[in-house]
Amino acid sequence: MKKSVLIVTLGCILLLLLTGCPSTPPPQNVALPEEEYEQAKKLRSKIEKFGLKEYSAEDFQAGETSFKVGEENYNKDNQASKDAFDAAIVSYRSVIRAGLKSLVAKSFDDADKIKQQADTIKANVAVKDDYVAAKEIYDKAKAEMDAGNDEEASDLFIQAKELFDGVYAKAKEKRDKAEKSMAEVSSDMKSLEDRAAELEEDQ
Repeated sequence: MKKSVLIVTLGCILLLLLTGCPSTPPPQNVALPEEEYEQAKKLRSKIEKFGLKEYSAEDFQAGETSFKVGEENYNKDNQASKDAFDAAIVSYRSVIRAGLKSLVAKSFDDADKIKQQADTIKANVAVKDDYVAAKEIYDKAKAEMDAGNDEEASDLFIQAKELFDGVYAKAKEKRDKAEKSMAEVSSDMKSLEDRAAELEEDQ
């Protein structure tokens, strides 16, 4: 009897060794996808800031869906979260590529327009240092645009426009004050001339 039990036991052990037994795989230690999360947020913010989602609405929606999944799984299932954020990054970049060409053209036109207005009122003379600073950013933007770096170019053109806005405002204020002073001087001279004429008539 004992021999039979031993044989059966050995047989079961052998069977288990041959067929194997299911086991739960050890959990994977995946790091928190902080870098992917931050990158996705930055790209998403850029799209919102420059209004680019309209250039590729489908890609933007796909990015938003993946971004939401990434946030829902963040610090819960880090692998799923990382995969979702990676997918969102791909979608957001597609939106930015589609929109940046139009954005850089518009930002160039805006910056160039205010620069020409500043040139018209001789801002390079009236507020020389401010003008030079704005022109330096403008030139860098053109170089980036010519090199095909649309993202950098658009950012720089936007900065250049803001600087030229200030340059134009300062130069115009100086010109307006100068014109007002000249008008006052001219008016005073006219009054003196009129007074002198009256005196001559009295004599």
